[in-house]
Amino acid sequence: MENNIKNLNIYLRNIILELRYDPNPIILDLRGQLINRLISDKKFKGYIWSLTDKGIVLNDKESKDESLYTIIVEIDRLSYISRTVASSEDHFNRFKKILELIFQSIDNVKLRRIGCRVQGVYKVLSKDYSKIFNSFKDQFKTNLFLNDFPSKDLKLLIEYENGRYETGPIGKNDSFVRTNFPNNTNSSLVGIAIDTDNYVIFDDFEVDKNKIESNTKRIYDLSLTVEKTLYERMKEF
Repeated sequence: MENNIKNLNIYLRNIILELRYDPNPIILDLRGQLINRLISDKKFKGYIWSLTDKGIVLNDKESKDESLYTIIVEIDRLSYISRTVASSEDHFNRFKKILELIFQSIDNVKLRRIGCRVQGVYKVLSKDYSKIFNSFKDQFKTNLFLNDFPSKDLKLLIEYENGRYETGPIGKNDSFVRTNFPNNTNSSLVGIAIDTDNYVIFDDFEVDKNKIESNTKRIYDLSLTVEKTLYERMKEF
């Protein structure tokens, strides 16, 4: 599976995969074992680890500001964060390896939620914010809510069954970039933003590695599909 959007069209991107489960305090006793399993694997060799009150955190760089990958294992959640525009396949394969290593040590976990959030800033045809803004505004069937008050910015938030997305134009020094990409040093980015979060909730789901992988892959693919669909509709702005 190749990257769903070409890298050259992605300025910034976060992909966050997360499992939430019933609190399992045994994870605190296994922190050292979990760290050793992870950093012994070639994919995560050299990661910098730290202990927290709720579990462990591993980053691929010593400076958190420069870190591109983060692994978080806590008593009630497992998260993997990528801040690169690397291939979609690469990101999910890393997460699969994390699951494999973690569940060698942990069992009897009741899974409650699998989620995937994708946040990004993307290149479009125009580099002029006003043109991008007007193209976005023109997509509304009516300007009933827009004409009475001169607009400087627009964001569209849509919620649907087990998910949501937010999108809109991005201008220089935009608050979306500052909030979601605090380590970004380029304040002059102009384009569009997409932020989508999709999930599935379970009432009673005992850990089964294959089921976790398949459900996570389904939600992961859904988030990437939402991202790509929105981008394809706006790339000519």
